[in-house]
Amino acid sequence: METKKAPPSAMGTQPSPHELLSARFRLTVCAVALACAASSPCSFGQDSRPATESRPSALGETRDVLRNEEKKREEIEQRLESLAVEALELAKKAASERTSSSRAAEALDALIKFREAEIVMRRARRRVRAALDGAVLVAADGERLGTVTTDFESESFVNSLGAFGSEFSGRSIWNQFGKYGSTFGRYSPFNEFGDPPCIVIDGTVVAKLTVSAIGTPVAVAPKSLGMIFGRKVED
Repeated sequence: METKKAPPSAMGTQPSPHELLSARFRLTVCAVALACAASSPCSFGQDSRPATESRPSALGETRDVLRNEEKKREEIEQRLESLAVEALELAKKAASERTSSSRAAEALDALIKFREAEIVMRRARRRVRAALDGAVLVAADGERLGTVTTDFESESFVNSLGAFGSEFSGRSIWNQFGKYGSTFGRYSPFNEFGDPPCIVIDGTVVAKLTVSAIGTPVAVAPKSLGMIFGRKVED
């Protein structure tokens, strides 16, 4: 007599690789959604209000602390920069008084100029950070792509857990597969031949965010701007 095999139970069925990837993607999206929800006041009804009443004030206090830390860091940077300038002046004086071979003198001069360029770049980054803080990124199709500010702000374009900084968000320039972040997307700053987003301050376009060297009135590289405001980006 032939023995019938019992059908496999649901618990014993092995998921396919596609199902595993889909589940992992859904979990990641849920995690990002929860993080975004945590950054804004919750309003699911009267029952949830007592548990969330202190959340906005707590987030506000956290942001204030982070802003103060940012100010302290900038003050320290300025002090270190002043010391670097003084040290550079001493190096110049020593180089002019020192008698050595022409090759050594040329190398020392090149190093001094390199240090000067580094100091100028630090100052330029700090100036850009102060001048653009609070600016808005607007896509060529009119979609708002976040605020140009530090990564602890929920609407910042560099906040990796926010709606505008997550690499999974449809409104993020860091989503490599999205409309605004793909190298082939028409409205992506990473498409050299596309129609890139604008940086807008008080209704005025001050720059185009693009990898292209050409932009009106000026072109700003997205990764460079991201690093200035605290985003860790790969070369």
